[in-house]
This record gives sequence, C-alpha cells and structure tokens, in this order.
Amino acid sequence: MTAAKTGAGKRSVIQKRKERQGALSVLPAMVVIVAIQAYSIITVFSKSFTNWDGLFKNDFIGLRNYAELITQGQFWTLLLNNFFFLLYIPVTLLLGLMVALLLYQECAGWKFFRAVICLPQMLS
Repeated sequence: MTAAKTGAGKRSVIQKRKERQGALSVLPAMVVIVAIQAYSIITVFSKSFTNWDGLFKNDFIGLRNYAELITQGQFWTLLLNNFFFLLYIPVTLLLGLMVALLLYQECAGWKFFRAVICLPQMLS
C-alpha cells in the first residue's frame, strides 16, 4: 500500500515538474511580448501630449490635443459608433449560438430549419 502512495506521489512530483518546465519555457516569449506592448502603450500615451508630426516636430503641448478632440462633433459620433459595435458583437455571438443549437437539437421544425440554413451552402 505504501508503494502505491509513493508511486502516486512521484507522479504528482513529475507532473509538477513538467508543468513548471512548460511555464518556464513560455516565460521568455511572454516577457518579450509584455515588454513590447508596455513600450508601445507608454510611447503612445506620452506622444499624445505633444504635437508630434510623425518625424521631427515633438513639442510638449499638454492636454490641448484632448481638449481639441472633445470639442469636435465627429469624436462623439465615432464614440457612439464604437458603443454600438461593442453591443453588436455579443448579440451576434448569441444569435450564432442559438442557430447552432437549433441545428443541433431536434426541436419542432428542425428538419425544415436545417434545410433552410444549409441549402445555400449546398447549392453554392
């Protein structure tokens, strides 16, 4: 009985070693990815306080860019469009899930529904 326990204990030690080895093998790539993303975010945030022209001009102007952005009417339209897009994604995912469930389950009218959904794909 003790041999079974030690065998199970060795297996868990080996499993832990494999998990640690897997995590350590991914760690360098994750550090590089996080560093690149952090650098990009910090650079963009710092450039937003300047009148940088993309090449040479890089004068600090403070919050003037943000004040100009908020006073433009186009900004609010674009923000509203982004809000609608944010709502559109979960709705379409839920509708797609419902269609998949209707195709999978045999509910009332399931043969007709499968034919209507699959017929265009079969004909093309």
